[in-house]
Amino acid sequence: MALFVCLWEAAHLSMARWRSDMSDCGLNQRSVDDEIDLVELVQAIWAEKITVLAFLITATLGALAYSFLVSPQYSSSAVVSPAPVNSFGALAGELGALQANSSAFGIKAGIQVSNDSFSIFTSNLESLSGQQAFRKAFQSEVPFELAVKKGRGARDPLTVSATAGVAESPKVVVEHYLAYTARITAAQINDYFGGLGISQRIEPASLYRLEQPATVNSTPVKPKRTLIVALGFVLGGMLGVFVALVRIMLKKRARTN
Repeated sequence: MALFVCLWEAAHLSMARWRSDMSDCGLNQRSVDDEIDLVELVQAIWAEKITVLAFLITATLGALAYSFLVSPQYSSSAVVSPAPVNSFGALAGELGALQANSSAFGIKAGIQVSNDSFSIFTSNLESLSGQQAFRKAFQSEVPFELAVKKGRGARDPLTVSATAGVAESPKVVVEHYLAYTARITAAQINDYFGGLGISQRIEPASLYRLEQPATVNSTPVKPKRTLIVALGFVLGGMLGVFVALVRIMLKKRARTN
């Protein structure tokens, strides 16, 4: 009986090992099949290399032609910040005379006036209706686009940019737009203070400090030819491989039928 039990256990262990070996063999076979399929796929795509190259070259040349056909766009920017406190000393003094406790009305008043004036100036720069009015008043022969980028804080500098199809135009547009908006803003503030009976006036040039003047940039910002050609190359290659796979599938289906 003991001998029978030992033989049974040995047979059972042998069957378990055989199943494990067969399982490993199946996994190895599937791995080999996957490798063969991948090699066959690469070989099939390589056989369609003319198709892939045709799409690759066509898309790249098309992107290159587009980058040269699109009109170049040039940009120029100016950076402005709130004006220094001494620009508003006389106005702050006249405002302080109207306060009950004029002795506490010192440098903080000048800073507040500077910040408030710059805030109004910034709002007018961002105003779409103000930009449209400037376009009518400026009457430029070259179409242009304006952009205003604010800082995070009230006293952070802001950037005024213009883009046009002629390299010299953006600089001129930015300078005229700053001057135009400064005149509008100064008139609004002076009218307000005039209603309060304050005779002191703000000059347009005292509303902001020019941190970085606009300059002529001879390098176009659009189109980005390198990026366009690279995208054309990548998309052309992807489209070529896709068409090659479709052709391979159709050929296999035709052979099976």
